[in-house]
Amino acid sequence: MEATPYEIDIVECYKDCIEADEVDEIHDFHVWSISAGKLAMSAHIRSAHPYTALQKMTEVLRIKYNVYHTSI
Repeated sequence: MEATPYEIDIVECYKDCIEADEVDEIHDFHVWSISAGKLAMSAHIRSAHPYTALQKMTEVLRIKYNVYHTSI
């Protein structure tokens, strides 16, 4: 596991994920580089609608941050 890539603003990424209406809380939020050009993210969330929250967070991470490997 490597460090958070310099091109990712981790605070902005967190804020984009928590802004989904269905996401009530996020903790243990991590983004790191698996290898060159391959990013991963893991987090724990609390939500009354976890499936919808998962879909929205995954979409934000893929579209805005190019993160395709997630564990939420």
